[in-house]
Amino acid sequence: MYRDPVIVTGAGGFIGRHLVGALASAGLDIRPAFRRDPPAGGLLLDDQTNDTGLREALAGAGAVIHLAGRAHRTGEAPEEQADAFGAINREWPLRLAAAGAAAGVRHFLFVSTIGVHGTKGLIDHDSPLAPGTAYARSKAAAEAGLREEFPGHLVILRPPLVAGPGAPGNLARLARLASLPLPLPFGAVRNRRSLLSMRGLCRAIGAVLERWGGGEAASGAYVLADAAPVSTRDIVTAVRAGMGRAPGLL
Repeated sequence: MYRDPVIVTGAGGFIGRHLVGALASAGLDIRPAFRRDPPAGGLLLDDQTNDTGLREALAGAGAVIHLAGRAHRTGEAPEEQADAFGAINREWPLRLAAAGAAAGVRHFLFVSTIGVHGTKGLIDHDSPLAPGTAYARSKAAAEAGLREEFPGHLVILRPPLVAGPGAPGNLARLARLASLPLPLPFGAVRNRRSLLSMRGLCRAIGAVLERWGGGEAASGAYVLADAAPVSTRDIVTAVRAGMGRAPGLL
């Protein structure tokens, strides 16, 4: 078991809420960090925190799990998105890692995205980097900077879309559509893609911490996904099965 305190950024987000609960239930000493209004026992920590504040917040911690970041937003000009992604998804993790190293943090886990490999063909750990969006490019740049700057043990996880209770974005929209009492025209759709369950992501992060706790010098970048890819048809069928309903697909 990992015995030193573990700081989790983005603790108020979709993944953070689940991960903090899972790791705390496993008996780890978790210090959740929030962008605003931290609850009792939480840290106020974001990209606006100055370097002194970062070092003070990270003092005494053994590991940092960096989940926090900026996702896609609609209605913004491309140059605005690129600047914001660069500041939050690239510069902030680099500052956080530098402050952690100065404060004695030995382990850093960065949750990146499978998008750093692009979107074409089958992807595995050995696939070349080919980020095609400003978001993916910011994550790839952060990965490169962390490898150069963080002197401790660094693990990078590259998940696809994460599925679980409260999932935002396209999964939430598809679930709302599936909840309607209407037939849907997805019966012939075979657009299979990989997803990762929230449980699977939490287990992967827990496994990294367990290895660090056992004294292993675990480092590297890893693509994660559930074993079986799914299609839109599969997702709607599963959602409706959970509601006790037939697929209702045309």
